[in-house]
Order: sequence, then structure tokens, then C-alpha cells
Amino acid sequence: MNIPTKSFIKIYMLVFVLAGLLFANSSSARPVRLTYSGGFIQLNITSLDHYNNGIELPNWTRIKIVIDTTGYDLPVGTYTGWRLYIWSADSAIQSDDGNDPLDLALLTMQPVGFSASHPATEYTFPNSTTPYTLSNSEKVFIEGTVIDGFVATFGLTYEFGKTAPLLDSPWGFYYTQLYFKLELY
Repeated sequence: MNIPTKSFIKIYMLVFVLAGLLFANSSSARPVRLTYSGGFIQLNITSLDHYNNGIELPNWTRIKIVIDTTGYDLPVGTYTGWRLYIWSADSAIQSDDGNDPLDLALLTMQPVGFSASHPATEYTFPNSTTPYTLSNSEKVFIEGTVIDGFVATFGLTYEFGKTAPLLDSPWGFYYTQLYFKLELY
């Protein structure tokens, strides 16, 4: 292989790498974006207070929702709203200590510090009359009707064993992983 051929190969490789980077960056903007932290919930039952009063994880998960279809070529009239689903990866709260799993209904959550760019008439929490109880299937947590320019940020506070005491639960480390899905409908 002569020197000019090696140079052409390097140039072609550089062009393909740059084209790939440009494509990756241009496809990162989406009309619906969900950002969150704290989707893994850790629960340690280690004291008499935990057994009697349960465990609270205030503002454990932080969520940001951005709905902005401006500038996207979406079919007119196809989308009338959006939904955020939250569900657990498992059908029960798992133990890291070899204990039997605990009932998922022991874990509830509430939105805290909700701040939105639109008035409350533009979105609803379908399960806001009582704390949101997790399940292992997709369940709507919040939904809205504004599909252009809606931004909301909030936290989730988790309560474990507040509705039913944990007295029969073995001491140990328990956990569950949450899934989040934001979609237009």
C-alpha cells in the first residue's frame, strides 16, 4: 500500500466519524423529553422506628418534563395530550438479604414541589386523591393537554410502611427499580 492510499483511508474514516457525530447530535432533540434522577429506591428496615412508623424518602426522585412539538413535522391533530407513566420493575419489593419480597402496596409516592409553565387546568394527577401506589404495569402518574411549550419540574417523596406497619417484615435492605415513560397521545 502506498502513502497516498493510506492518506485517503484516513480522510474517509475521519469523514465517516464526523458524519456519525453530526447525525447523533442532530437526532438528540426530541419533542418530548423526560429527565429524572433517583429511579432506584433503597429501603433499609433497621430500627424500631422504621417498624412502627415506616420509612420516608423525601424528594428522592427529581423529574423534569418538557413537551415542545414546535418545529417538528408531526401530523396535524394526531396528538392531543401527553402522559407520564411510572411503574416498578418487579411485582414486589425485593430483598438484598435473602428475605422474602414485600408487598409493592407498602410503597407509595407523592409529587412534591411541583412547578409548571402552564396553569393546573392543563394537567392532572389521576391518582392524586390518595398517595400513588406502585404496580408492575404501566400506570399513568400525570397527564396533560398542552403539547407546545409545557415544562414541569417536581420531586417524588416515597413512603414505605406508612399505611401498614412493617412489624412482620424481616430486618434488612430492600429495593425496587422504577421505570418512567413519557409519551404523546
